[in-house]
Amino acid sequence: MKRHFLVKFSCCVLVALIFLLLSPFCAAQVYKITKLPTLGGKARPRNANFAFGINSSGQVAGCSPTSEVNVPHIFLWTPASGIQDLGVECYGWQWGPGELEVGQGGLNDLGHVTSDIDEGSPEGFLWSASGGFQDLGIDVYPAGVNNLDQVAGSFNIFGNDHAFFWTSGMTMPKDLGTLGGNDSFAFGINDAGQVVGVSETAKGMGAAFLWSESTGMQGLPSPFGSAYAINNQGVVVGETASEHAGLWTQTGGVQDLGVLPGTTSSIAVALNNRRVVVGNSWYSQPGFAFLWSSSQGMLNLNVFGKNKLQNWVPVGINDAGQIAINRTDGQLLVLTPIIGIAVSSSQNPSQVGQLVTFTATTNSIAGPPPDGEVITFMDSGTVLGTAALAGGSASYSTSSLSAGTHKITATYPGDINYAGSQSKVLKQVVQ
Repeated sequence: MKRHFLVKFSCCVLVALIFLLLSPFCAAQVYKITKLPTLGGKARPRNANFAFGINSSGQVAGCSPTSEVNVPHIFLWTPASGIQDLGVECYGWQWGPGELEVGQGGLNDLGHVTSDIDEGSPEGFLWSASGGFQDLGIDVYPAGVNNLDQVAGSFNIFGNDHAFFWTSGMTMPKDLGTLGGNDSFAFGINDAGQVVGVSETAKGMGAAFLWSESTGMQGLPSPFGSAYAINNQGVVVGETASEHAGLWTQTGGVQDLGVLPGTTSSIAVALNNRRVVVGNSWYSQPGFAFLWSSSQGMLNLNVFGKNKLQNWVPVGINDAGQIAINRTDGQLLVLTPIIGIAVSSSQNPSQVGQLVTFTATTNSIAGPPPDGEVITFMDSGTVLGTAALAGGSASYSTSSLSAGTHKITATYPGDINYAGSQSKVLKQVVQ
């Protein structure tokens, strides 16, 4: 029986800070990089240490080596409390250099994890902190879970692998069938219960599919060949028949996302509800992790620095733009956008006693922080005052500036999804 759909490629050089084109006031997006711990074992190639999802709170789920040799366990990592061992062994997974295995498990915004347990034969489960483990059945390989705790994946039926849909109350997963061939595999599910994946056709070819309860399994139009993820707007990403990353919408059809310069092949593995896509683009060796958006196209997650971190494989991106990365040396990383801040003055130079308004404008590759979060305005390190963000901007007014040059900065403290930052100095001249 086929364990999981395996995509092989090589990824390439990335380093400690990642720079992307961002906005008119900020030349580059910078990420804070967090290296995730293991469950006690050593992170190294082919030691079953990898993530399979990141949610809106920046939590990550995956498989990690323990202190017991060759006994990796499922984990849930939370930014505030660290890594948690769910106490069950991963089912026979080996993470190897240059390989991306999709369909390993899923994580939703509630912190609920789905995957399968090594109990002689794989047993799919849905786990929550309050309810523990819920059994989905033997020979079940969950690949994704939505915020309604509906699960999609693949299971073995009469000697073939079929995509399935499961929801609470089902004694057995629902067989989604195929597009005419023997096998099908589901990889993604959204909050509307739509499922995407790959199915064999009657001609023995692989084709992307979209399934819903009302329509059943439908093949996505050519040249869309494999579907790996779907967001809540029904946007699907994957790979075209020409081995290019692809995106499909109901109204726009199939869009070829292209490849990075110097490469010939690409694959899109995940997207968020802002239609920001992550994946890989490669030509033999080396290859490159990419980020794609409709406004900026495909951007290389290649960065500048002295410490080279090779072979990155992005596996998930949330709406805040945080990216979960599997590195083929066994390290797991979370990339958190550092908010860009620009400060402007309503009047510069100004006069003593004149009312001056300073405005801080924030942004990131995924947009600004939430409304209500606080910006602190400072003058040469001394706090002037604070203001709440609204639509990415916050303003503070004062008429108490003394004569001279004032070094004005704005500071954002950060939250669970965005890293804190400080603006460049604005020199306010008061005459």
